[in-house]
Amino acid sequence: MLCSSALSWGKVLKRSCLQSQPDHASLFPAAPYSPAECCFDYVKGVLRLEILVGFYSTSKECFLPAIVFDTKKKAKICANPEEKWVKRAVRVLLKKKGLHAP
Repeated sequence: MLCSSALSWGKVLKRSCLQSQPDHASLFPAAPYSPAECCFDYVKGVLRLEILVGFYSTSKECFLPAIVFDTKKKAKICANPEEKWVKRAVRVLLKKKGLHAP
């Protein structure tokens, strides 16, 4: 199986194997163009700003675009970048770091 890190269920970073690859794919290294981290679902509900310490976007090569929030407890949480609360959280985190939202 061909495996890579993936964010699943909108909450947990874990190792995940690509389902589209046949079993014999384990004989080959991961393709250099494949994304290392993708989200397969978004968190349900709104996260409190107090628990967030950072964020990043998943690769454009991922099927589901996402913002991944880092929390104080070292969790990684997938969120829908189109949601208003996600956009606001990104602006607040950028402001805390002295940066401007694009």
